[in-house]
Amino acid sequence: MNKQKKVYIILVNYNNETDTIECLESLLKQSYSNYQVLVVDNSETEDSFNVLKDWSKGKYQDEIITKFPNLVFPLITKPVSNISLSEKEFSHKIEDIHDKVIFIKSEKNEGFAAANNIVLNALKTVKQDFICWLLNNDTVVKSSALDAIVTHSLSQNNHGVLGTSLMEYSCGEEIQSIGGLYNPKISKLNISKNEDEFRKSEAIKYPNGASMVVTKDYLDIVGPLSEDYFLYFEELDWVLKGAKKAFEPSFLVEELVYHKGGSSTGKNSTLADYYYTRGRLILTLKFFKKFAPLVFLLTFVMFPLNRIIRGQFKRVFIIFKAFKSVYKWSLNRKNV
Repeated sequence: MNKQKKVYIILVNYNNETDTIECLESLLKQSYSNYQVLVVDNSETEDSFNVLKDWSKGKYQDEIITKFPNLVFPLITKPVSNISLSEKEFSHKIEDIHDKVIFIKSEKNEGFAAANNIVLNALKTVKQDFICWLLNNDTVVKSSALDAIVTHSLSQNNHGVLGTSLMEYSCGEEIQSIGGLYNPKISKLNISKNEDEFRKSEAIKYPNGASMVVTKDYLDIVGPLSEDYFLYFEELDWVLKGAKKAFEPSFLVEELVYHKGGSSTGKNSTLADYYYTRGRLILTLKFFKKFAPLVFLLTFVMFPLNRIIRGQFKRVFIIFKAFKSVYKWSLNRKNV
């Protein structure tokens, strides 16, 4: 294995320093040593950012509770080699920063893609070869994770984006997701938990946004994440853009990453409803415009009906908010 290939790991923190610290404790135990962790804090205040900085100095007083003590404990010796920067202070000369952990305070919360792009745009200036791991902060990883990821990445040809399977955090032996399957005709997403079914499916395959890896070539040719969505669909958008440049995604099916899920927006929350609905419409307009009439009709009919059946009457009106936002997005896109 090429131990010289640099790995940049991006975590996005949003008012959830507890999960981020648990994740960092597992990340900093990697057997693969050539990596840096960049934590982008998207919180509205400095509170969460300050707690993370205190943790790095050994001043974190709260007990770390985890379902994976074998991956989190013993705790990393403090202080951890780190530097804290504002988004403006974060230099694009990223190769000049040698601290193991880089804390970056974003100017404002503009979504998952924008937070990751603070780092991805900086990485476009890096000359040496590297891979970049976009990892959700509500994960815990095995110490062998980076070894497995680098080995798999080097064995693939022209894959560009690599997705790792996710295991259920609450039940470590249960697969949460191998990857996503997308049917563009009706803009339907499915999460696959069965590797054989996933490999055989004729649907469009894309990696889990909670754990995906990109190569330097992919970033140079395809560019960073789209910021059209705020939440959801960014990884599928990235894969579809890569497909236009002859890249195909690759998938590493191995028990490496344990994912909680829903920690930022809440599972089945109103916020999740809105951004999911908005995202599927935008993705259809960008890549599958011929299916737009059917997708928009199904969305307008099925979304309210589904919420009425569930007794979520107030959520019926989310559809109008989503349609209005997509209309504004389409107008802005035409004016660019």
